[in-house]
Amino acid sequence: MKYVYVIFLFLLCACSRSSRMEDGVCKASVDIDFSVAEDSLPLSAFVSSRRQIHLDLPEGEVIGRPVQVCTADSCLFVYDQLQMSIYHFTEGGTFLNKIYRRGQGPGEYSTVTRLMVDRHSESLYVYDKIKGAIHVYTFAGDFLRTIRTEYMANNIALLPDGSFLCFTPDFIYNGPCGLWLMSADGRLRKVLLEYKEKYPVVSAFWDRLYPVSSQVIGISCPATDRYLHYDCTADSVSVELQVNPLQKSTRSFGGVENSMDVSSSYWSCLIYACSPRFIFGIWTEQHGDPRAVYSLYDKRTGVMTCYKNLDVSSVGMDYLGHPVSADIPGCLVTYSVDDTDGDAVSLCVYRMK
Repeated sequence: MKYVYVIFLFLLCACSRSSRMEDGVCKASVDIDFSVAEDSLPLSAFVSSRRQIHLDLPEGEVIGRPVQVCTADSCLFVYDQLQMSIYHFTEGGTFLNKIYRRGQGPGEYSTVTRLMVDRHSESLYVYDKIKGAIHVYTFAGDFLRTIRTEYMANNIALLPDGSFLCFTPDFIYNGPCGLWLMSADGRLRKVLLEYKEKYPVVSAFWDRLYPVSSQVIGISCPATDRYLHYDCTADSVSVELQVNPLQKSTRSFGGVENSMDVSSSYWSCLIYACSPRFIFGIWTEQHGDPRAVYSLYDKRTGVMTCYKNLDVSSVGMDYLGHPVSADIPGCLVTYSVDDTDGDAVSLCVYRMK
């Protein structure tokens, strides 16, 4: 029996070929048309393998709403937004410990905006946007120190030298909007890319920064429909792909701060996953038809194709799972809850081609 996975949040899309930019600023540019779409995208078209990780929790512990997975060499952390707790597992899913430090005292967080891992020192960095602080803990949960941040960021990544790459595509008062570097002690070091216009970026917990390699971080920009690369060694930013929707998108409304101030419908890509060959995206039409559109860009052919449905049966699955933001290069990660097994949570890591 053929299973088709559908998210009722979007509309339809089209196929288009990319072209090289003569000025060298952008590697590729591609047009997409949300009024046309093929029927179904087989997951096997861009996924080479999958791995199921059953999270083994102690009796009485339940993960309510996992929204981020952060990995080290032999372990992983799962942030539960519902309980504001961080769960620590082996890479195979065996429970190690739980970190819950919510509060107003030293080493305590008001919220968890992002998790980051320093693999060399085996330290967990917890960014609290509300407090303007990065709390550093051991993997076991012991508090080490707090870094006070000069400005607020919505997306943040720890760099190899201990500094941070920050990205704020939506408007923040009294702070840099765009891509910028923060020093290891939390101070603004350098603005790499500044957005002078406000954009009605739709808020989502999905991380806009993703690892490409040990020295390169990718950036998915919802304000400009661009995929960027930041090279830590060269300290430079390049544009990997410019997506040009033929319908209105977020960048059609420069100068507008809030999506609620836009009366017409417009498109945005809320979930994505990238590999050396493919960029997979899930698009939604704000103020429009609540259905999903799936896009797949093939870097080898320069073609982006869009689909109404996602067929997961091609990789032997009945259900894709709920996508969860993760720092695993070249992978799409989802979670699922087994209500027949005491609400046990499993992660599924789909490795992209």
